[in-house]
Amino acid sequence: MNFGEVHPCDSDTIRMNALQTMYPLTRVWGVSVHKREDTPTWKHGDVRSPRFWESVTLSQNTKLLVVDYRWCPSTYWEPSSTGLGYGDKWFSSHIPSFFKGGGQVCFLPNDIHGLVRAMCKKHTQQAKTATLCCELVLASANPLYTATEVAWCQSNGESWAASIPRNRANFSHCESLRYCNKKWPFLVCYNRQFFPNMNSVRSWIRSLKLI
Repeated sequence: MNFGEVHPCDSDTIRMNALQTMYPLTRVWGVSVHKREDTPTWKHGDVRSPRFWESVTLSQNTKLLVVDYRWCPSTYWEPSSTGLGYGDKWFSSHIPSFFKGGGQVCFLPNDIHGLVRAMCKKHTQQAKTATLCCELVLASANPLYTATEVAWCQSNGESWAASIPRNRANFSHCESLRYCNKKWPFLVCYNRQFFPNMNSVRSWIRSLKLI
């Protein structure tokens, strides 16, 4: 299990640890575009790079990918090969590469500007695929969101607040979906070679969960 563009040594570390506790049957690891030493739980990488996807699918054997949603302004989805952000090649390149290497499920933020949905619509109109299926879901369906909620409640917000830089002190868990669509905050992309429908995806995720 992986989630993208995290910032080490802050509230994202708390979230990742909570995710690993909730899903002990799988190995959770995060990726950060910020340069640092690789560890068993943190990898340096850029989601816009083809090399990153080779690493995700081949060397890491990742089955479930969760793209972080807490900080993704509209500029994050622009076509770019440098700087911060996620880029605009998720449906034309990234997710197909992920599935080709054995990936099964990817959670993307359904951003308030509709850019991710537009990307998805454009791709599905241009290229019919037998393996990729997408569905809008509630926040509770996203394992990272659920783990974040648990981490926040268990600490009463104290350790969370202490881990956030002062210039982002008001960025609590309650505000974490501010870049997402209010009704349907996430878009799930799943591989039909493994799952016939979204219910089977939910059952698989539940099978990994401890609490």
